[in-house]
Amino acid sequence: MKKYGLITSGTISILIGAALLGKAYYEKLIKKHKLNNDKYTITDNNTTTNEEIIKKSQQEGYSIFIDSVLEYLRDVSNDNPDFEDFMKTQWNSDYLIYIENKDSKNVSTCKRSYKSWIKMYDAVKNGTTDVNEIMTIINFSEN
Repeated sequence: MKKYGLITSGTISILIGAALLGKAYYEKLIKKHKLNNDKYTITDNNTTTNEEIIKKSQQEGYSIFIDSVLEYLRDVSNDNPDFEDFMKTQWNSDYLIYIENKDSKNVSTCKRSYKSWIKMYDAVKNGTTDVNEIMTIINFSEN
């Protein structure tokens, strides 16, 4: 179980990071082309394709996260599992970052918020396992 947590920790971080970077790059590209008097135009087909790629990457990342929560909830022995124990068990490298950022000294070189992870964890713990519902919860809470 610990090996799975370490492997998936890096995997979901990479997938979510790639999706966010892809989205940011895409938005920057759109602005650049609009400022360049539409010298290069991006058609609706390309826009849809890029948005679909981003959404698919996010869905894959969230699916990995949901699977790890379900595995944890299945294997945990206490009656009231909490997010920190889940992180420590399933996502140890992220747990270390989470704890360092939670510390008032903020000594971590990696500034990262795990608010969306907490919301996803709580949603899965309360029975929501549909990836699209999870994405809606996260997108709604970020706006």
